[in-house]
Order: sequence, then C-alpha cells, then structure tokens
Amino acid sequence: VTRFLDDLSTLESKNKDHNLYNILSENAFTFGIDGWVFLGSNNDWGIGAWVGATQVSGSKERMLNLQKNSSHYFQRPDVSHINVDTTATSMSGYSGRLMLNKNRGQFTFNTAVGFVSPEFEVNDLGYNSYSDRINTHFFTSYNWQEPTKYYLNCGVSAATFATHDFGGNKTAQGYWFSGHYRLHSFYGANFNYMYNPASYSARRTRGGPLTVNPISRRYNLHLYTDNRATLFFWGGGNYRFGDDATNRSVYASAEVKVTPTLTMSIGPEISKDTYNAQYIDVFSDPEAQATFSNRYVFAHLDQTTFSADIRADWIITPKLSFQVYFQPFIASGKYKNFKTLQKPKSYDFLTYGKNGSTVEKTTDADGDISYTLDPDGAGPAKSQTISNPDFNYISLRGNAVLRWEYMPGSTLYLVWTQSKNDVESHGDFYFDKSINRMFDLQPDNIFMLKLSYWFGM
Repeated sequence: VTRFLDDLSTLESKNKDHNLYNILSENAFTFGIDGWVFLGSNNDWGIGAWVGATQVSGSKERMLNLQKNSSHYFQRPDVSHINVDTTATSMSGYSGRLMLNKNRGQFTFNTAVGFVSPEFEVNDLGYNSYSDRINTHFFTSYNWQEPTKYYLNCGVSAATFATHDFGGNKTAQGYWFSGHYRLHSFYGANFNYMYNPASYSARRTRGGPLTVNPISRRYNLHLYTDNRATLFFWGGGNYRFGDDATNRSVYASAEVKVTPTLTMSIGPEISKDTYNAQYIDVFSDPEAQATFSNRYVFAHLDQTTFSADIRADWIITPKLSFQVYFQPFIASGKYKNFKTLQKPKSYDFLTYGKNGSTVEKTTDADGDISYTLDPDGAGPAKSQTISNPDFNYISLRGNAVLRWEYMPGSTLYLVWTQSKNDVESHGDFYFDKSINRMFDLQPDNIFMLKLSYWFGM
C-alpha cells in the first residue's frame, strides 16, 4: 500500500511550519506476507509465520518527529543500538513472527517468537504501539471436557513470556497460571495469577533513560451464572501489587432478556490505582549529570475511575433493529511526593523536600496552584515550576443505531452519536456531583444517514 501526495509545493510555501504539512508530507509503503501448514494425520499441529516490512519517507523535520515519537524513542540516551539521525529523509523497518500450535485434544500447546525492529512504522496504515521488541512465549493447557458428577468441564493453563529490545535489555517478563471450572448448572468461575520479575522500562521516562520495573503480582477472579437464563449475572475483581503500583478493581454486569427479541444490560466498574512513579515532565539541567543533563520528574498518583456500559438490543422485526449504547466515565487523580530520577537503570528517586531539596506550593489570585521544585535548595541546580497536575475528568458517550433492510440486500441506517466531557483541576472523586455535572454539560451531537441499494445482476 502506498500513499502519495502529487503536489505539495503550494502547501509547503503556505504551511511549512504547520503540523498539517508535517503530517501530510510523507510517503508510506507497507508489505506483508503470511502462511501456515497443518501437520499430523488429524491436522492436530500447525506451523504459521508472517513477515512484514515498512518504509516511510518525507521531510527531515517529519522524519525527526517520527524518530522521537512514542512508538520509537530513538533519542533514549543510554542505549547504543538506536540513535536519532537528523539528516534522515526515510526510515525502513521489518517485523515477523513464527508460531507452533497444537490445536485439538485435551492438551493444547502454543509457542512463538516474534520481532519488531526499531524502525518499523505502520501507524499511518494500521497500529503499532511500540517498536524495538523481540519477544517469545510458551503456553500450554489441559482441559477435562467429559462431564462428571462434579463438573460440566474444567481446565488449567500456564504460560511464560519475555521481551527484550534489540540492545538486549529485558523489557518484560511474566509467568501466568489460570483455571476455569463450570458446573452442570452452567454457573462457573475463571481465575488467574501472574508474576512479573524485575525488568527494564523503556517508556517510563518518555524517551529518557531506562528505569527498573519492580517485581509485581496480579490476581483475577471472574464469576458468572447461566447465560441461557432470562437474567444473567457476571462479575469479578482484579488485584495487582508491587513497589511500582497497586491496582484494585471490581466489576459486575447484569443482562436481562426482557422479551425474546429485547435484551438490556448494565455493567459498572470501579478501580482504585496507586502509582509511585507517574511521569510528570522532563527539564534540562546541566547539573543532572547522572541523568544526562535532564531532570525526569515523577510523582505519586492516587487515581479513582468509574465507568459503566449500558446497552439495549431490540430486534423489532427480522428486517428492523434498534441498538443503544451509553458509557458514563469518571476519573480523578491526585498527585503528591514529587520526585526526580537519580540514575538510569534504577528505581531510585530523590523526593523533593528531602535531602536538601525543596518544594514550594503557590496559589495565585485565580486559585490556580503551581509547584516550584528545586533538587538542591540554594545549590547550583535549576529549579523548575510545574502547574497542578490534579484532575477530575468526566464524560458521557453514547450512540443509537436504527437498521432497516427495506429491500433484500438494501439497507438504511440512522445513527445518532452524542459525547460530552469536562475536566477540573482537582483530584477529588465525588460520584453524585460528577453525575449531576455530567448531565448538565452541553453535548456534541452527530447524526448520520447511510443508504445502500443492491443492484441485482
């Protein structure tokens, strides 16, 4: 797939410094191929593979921005296998994966090895969260599929995985175990446990040096009733803890079949998360020699999040249906204990206000809060001022779709989408106040009509 712009001379002369020009002045090419083969008399085993290649080209400014964005971070100062090329007008990358699977039977198995080169760039044509990865995993499971008087079916699974960058730094590792158990009543449960040993984070400093991901553990339990019944419930909880973060969430959902053609459901979820090193900003400081003349500022973050999925599906006739979906969302975050990274490949921080450093809170006449951070008080290091990062964000999004097949193969869609959101600079979680504020907001409404007609040949 290739994307070209035939003539950018006029756009360049008028908008050379405009982001639109920087985005559009790029050519992109992507190539991929995949394949698989089954093995064994019953095709129980399979081998699959795919490879891909990309090339993007454009202005030096565009390529510089691309190398430094969050998919690549070529500017990382403590790695040698990548670097920023300020003269580049193109970038080529590659990726691939080789997989082995056992697909049938009580015992199943899957293992794979894959890679995404640092220069691989597909976000103009698809999605890639982060390049510079070599990963492998091993997964196996055993399932008891024949019912007994104790269960309808059950099984256990185990897996391990690891990811390294192209410089050999281990950026992720985990050991995972899970199980499921279903009764003859069709009630059941799923559970899993994950252990993550220490590894390195290539993203916590947003393009700065590597930091340590401390050891963490996670538990999850999911319970459910018979989904064939008129009233169906499911819910569960997650708990993850470690030196870096603690995450706790609970969720529940109820689905009711009002009639054979009308189903309604609601599923709220609430989570409370604590992050000990949430990124704030980076500042230049020649005195910060240990961290490459930059101060990487973090803070302790306490965050509470609530959301709910509200849905109705109505099959009015075989040719006419109506669907509605809404999601209220509330998130609040309160920051404290501002700190700066002390050295690369560590989880060591200097907390402002300790060991000779200072932090000063200021409130102006409009009530806006800022903090002045100084790593050595009266010493030569630079002080920096940041605005209050606390937030309270609310949104309500929803849509409704009416579908009418007015003739065989010909369909009319009527779509309504509504969204509204607001943010305030405090980190307090007030459920009632947020819900009331949500409904008082001025919404953005979008209406769409789509008509298709089938021409019989």
